[in-house]
Amino acid sequence: MKARAFLPVLLFGLVTVSCRKPDEVEISETRVLTTLDEEPAVNATSSEQFLPPEVLSQIQASGQSLDGSEAAAGSSAWIYLLPAADWKEADKAPMREVNLTFGDGEQAGEVYLSVSGGGLQPNVDRWYRQFGADTQPIAELGRLEFLGKQGYLVEATGRYEPGMGRPGKDGQALLGAIVEDQGRLVTVKMIGPEADVQARREQFVKFVASLARK
Repeated sequence: MKARAFLPVLLFGLVTVSCRKPDEVEISETRVLTTLDEEPAVNATSSEQFLPPEVLSQIQASGQSLDGSEAAAGSSAWIYLLPAADWKEADKAPMREVNLTFGDGEQAGEVYLSVSGGGLQPNVDRWYRQFGADTQPIAELGRLEFLGKQGYLVEATGRYEPGMGRPGKDGQALLGAIVEDQGRLVTVKMIGPEADVQARREQFVKFVASLARK
C-alpha cells in the first residue's frame, strides 16, 4: 500500500521537473559557416557530389553531358573525367591506383595512374629507356596541368619494352605525366599504338587535368 501511495507523488514530481522553463544559455563563441552547413543535395549525382567545381564548370561550358561521351568516374582514391566513349575502366592491377583502357581489340591501349617514391629525373629516364630513347632533362620537358600544379609531359615512340616478363611491342607511343604531390610522385602513363596515342593527345591532357583526390 505504501508503494502505491508513493507512485502518484513520484509521477507528479517528474511532470513538474519536465515543465520547468529551461535556463537561459549565453552564446560565447561563433564560427564561420562551411560547406558542411549547407543543405544536402538530395538529388545530386555522384559527379556533382565529388567532381571539383572547376571540372564540372568545364563540362557544362563545353555542352557535354556526364552521361555521354565524357563521363565522370572514379576509383577508391581518385575522381576523374573519362574524355571519350572508348575509355573504359579496367580490372585492378598491382601498383595502379587507376587502371583504364582505350580503343578496341588488339589495338587497345592503356592509361594508368601510379603513386611512388624516387626522384623526377630517375623516373623519366626509366620511361625513355623502355622505348630505347635518349633521355631529356626535366627542365626541357613540356608542361601540363596536373593536380592543380604544373606537371611534366614525357613523350616517346618506338618499340616498347615494359619489362617484368611482358613481351615488347613495336610501333608504340607514350604520353606520360609526372608531378610531385604530398611528398610522393604521381604519374599517369598512356601507352598504345603510336597513331592512336597521338590522336588522343588532347584527351590525355584533359584527363590528367581532371584528376583529383577524393
